[in-house]
Amino acid sequence: MKSLKGIFFPKITRAQLKTEWRASLIIAAPMSFAYLSKPALLATDIYFVGQFSTTGLAALSLASVLFMMVFLPAMGVFYAITPLAGQALGKHQYKRVAHITCAGLHVAVVFAVPVTLLLFFITPVFFIFGMDKDVVAQTQSYMHIFAFSFFPQTGFVV
Repeated sequence: MKSLKGIFFPKITRAQLKTEWRASLIIAAPMSFAYLSKPALLATDIYFVGQFSTTGLAALSLASVLFMMVFLPAMGVFYAITPLAGQALGKHQYKRVAHITCAGLHVAVVFAVPVTLLLFFITPVFFIFGMDKDVVAQTQSYMHIFAFSFFPQTGFVV
């Protein structure tokens, strides 16, 4: 059996490694900033709302958690599009890139419609769990905002 050492641990010079790290950081830095900005903005929103009222804090926290529960799995689905499109782009198959992107946007629409409806109409379920009427009313307004932002956010990921 042939050794797999050369496949998993290829010989690479320090200069090549430095070049690869630099290229990776150039790509990763803006992406990391973009992905970290969402939870940072959410934390800032929660902090400022908490300064005004505990009811608002409870409502925003609940709405944020519910939104993340549906948004993060969607992100996992749409992250598959990037390597597929990147591979086609690397092979100079530009029509394939367009097809992959369009297919991703179609999946985003098909996924966003039921999720938007779910987020828009989920607040009556809170009464089943005995939540305070004021918290549910404020949560509903946040959920409507999150519901209408779902498709643009998933479309951005595609």
